[in-house]
Amino acid sequence: MGFLLKRAVVVVLLIAVSLSMVADTFGGNGARRIKEINAIRFLTPRKMLDYAPCPGMVSDHSWDFDGLTDGEMDTLIYDDGEPSNAYFWLPGYRMAARMSPDTSQAECKIVALGFYHWTPGAFHPAIFAWSGSNPADTLLEWDDTSTVAGFNVFTVDTADIIREEDFVVSHGCVDTITSLGFDPYNNGRAWDFYPDSLSPTWLPYIETYFIRAVVEYPPYGAIPPNLDVLTPQSIVLDPPYPNPFNPTTTFTIHRNHSGRMSLTIYDLLGREVATLIDKYSPSGTIKVTWDANSLPSGSYWAVLTDHSDKLVRKLVLLK
Repeated sequence: MGFLLKRAVVVVLLIAVSLSMVADTFGGNGARRIKEINAIRFLTPRKMLDYAPCPGMVSDHSWDFDGLTDGEMDTLIYDDGEPSNAYFWLPGYRMAARMSPDTSQAECKIVALGFYHWTPGAFHPAIFAWSGSNPADTLLEWDDTSTVAGFNVFTVDTADIIREEDFVVSHGCVDTITSLGFDPYNNGRAWDFYPDSLSPTWLPYIETYFIRAVVEYPPYGAIPPNLDVLTPQSIVLDPPYPNPFNPTTTFTIHRNHSGRMSLTIYDLLGREVATLIDKYSPSGTIKVTWDANSLPSGSYWAVLTDHSDKLVRKLVLLK
């Protein structure tokens, strides 16, 4: 009897030790370790640190707006003035910051944008609307723009962009050379755009990007700073959303001019299957939805023609 009792105690102890090992592997600290490893692996191929020496401020690209009437211009700054390091991504990725104008003002006009580049090169700037929870429609987008090391400030040389609410300023990556300054603290305003998934999307990020904006409040008329000028693209065709889709998807087009344009859908054999736009259209943002309910599953091409510009997007219909 004593032997059986001792054997039973040993079995109970072995079971307890086994349960403890399982709990440590799949729950508690074990689960947190697995989650952290997955998070690191998820970010590593997308965003890389730039360990080059910090170049410091560049005197002819400063934020010195002395002489402007107080209250007419407002510089939106959410960083501490000097980045601790910088990130660069693969082409197509975006780093962005949400801007909040003075809520006591009815509206504002976006006058200038600023980016702190740790290393010089080229980038793809843009302005997005704010949906209340994440970046939304494209307000304006520019061609790839050259930069120097340090703060680069550009005037917004286009039709007035008037905002009554927050907006988002984006730094688009075009190579793996140009890097954007950041600080490790979280100000709750950083957003990243991942274009290489089935559903390209914006996600909040945990650090502070050195992106700034200058806005002007009414009455308008102050002289903007004498800075480099960003020349906007004549037309931008956003990726259709959703894509893949069933059976509808929406195109968003941005133009800085008026005139005739067409948006046509072709199948893989080059046959025209739908014409969504073929008329005179004004400048600004245009949205059009395509209903492909009568067509079979497969790949299609959307071709936007505007004067001498031709933009193409691939679509996948899954039923």
